[in-house]
Parts: sequence; C-alpha cells; structure tokens
Amino acid sequence: ALPVTADQNRLRQPSPQTSFATVEELYFPVLEKGQSLFVRGDRGSGCCATIQDPRNATRQLFLGISHSKTKYPPKVLPDGAVSNIYFSRFYVMEQSFPYHIVARSGLFCLGHPQFQEHGISSPAHAFWNSSQHTAPMMLGVQFDCPKIHFVLSILDKVDDPSTVIISYGVSDCLSRMVEMSKHDIASILFP
Repeated sequence: ALPVTADQNRLRQPSPQTSFATVEELYFPVLEKGQSLFVRGDRGSGCCATIQDPRNATRQLFLGISHSKTKYPPKVLPDGAVSNIYFSRFYVMEQSFPYHIVARSGLFCLGHPQFQEHGISSPAHAFWNSSQHTAPMMLGVQFDCPKIHFVLSILDKVDDPSTVIISYGVSDCLSRMVEMSKHDIASILFP
C-alpha cells in the first residue's frame, strides 16, 4: 500500500454522531454492537441549501438530505423489521474543500400525501388514498409515512431565506413538496 499523505489523511474525517437516536437503537436493542438494520452508509439525495451555523453566526454551511434503507433480504433482519424501508437524515457540511460533514440528524421519514392538499386534488391522489399505499409502515413501531420516500432536492426558498423547500417522491408514484424552517432544521441538527 502507498503511504497516506497529510492531505489525504485530513480528508478521512469520520462522520459525526447523529443528533438523536435512530429507530434501531430505540426499538431493536438486541442488535449486536456494529450491526445495523440499514444498509451501510448513507446515500445521496438532495443538496445543497445554505444554513447558518447556530454556534458561529459568521459561518455558513451547506444543508443536504441523505437517505438509507433497511437491508434486503428480510431474513437478515430481526423480528419486527421490514426490508427496503427508506428513511432520510439532514446533514450539514463545510462550504469549501474538503467539505467535512459538521453534523447529522437521526433518521426520519416524510409523510403521506393527503387527498386534498391546499384545495387541489388529482386522480393520482385519489388512487393513492384508495389503495393499500396508506397502510402504516411498521418497523418495531408504527410510522405514519410511506415505506418508500426519496428526497429529490432541497432548495433555499427564493422569497424567504429562512425556509427551505424539500421535494420528494412517494413510492415511485407521486411527487410532494414541503416547506421547512431553517431554524427548525438547525434545532434538529444542533440540539
């Protein structure tokens, strides 16, 4: 193996601990140390909005969302765990090379679409609500969110710099957008 240079070593920074416990820590304490319900490592989803570091008023960070999913095949999971369930997490990273990740939230899920959102209904929403897609997701506990959701983007809201818009797909069938306050996200990332 080639020797590692000081610059390469500087790039190898471990990910910070999550800001809150994950599902596996809360509902599956029987897992052996180092085991996980989720595939190894987060996967990219949406990046990058900007957010101010609440610990340093002059420091701006990039804000993104990554995702993970429970393992497949199901036989590798403990009782009560279901394979291929998606969860997301917020992360913030430095705005310059080497873009170290500064903080990560615990895993969370985004909600089901409603039949009428802001007075608009569509045939897709009617199909969605009349089907099995609204069944609660189970992973040691019941969640009121779709089994598959995938964040596509996170953007600063043009007319309100204190808010981001998150777009995501639900079960490869529907698209949704939600607005979230950067203050609320910062309180999740930096409790």
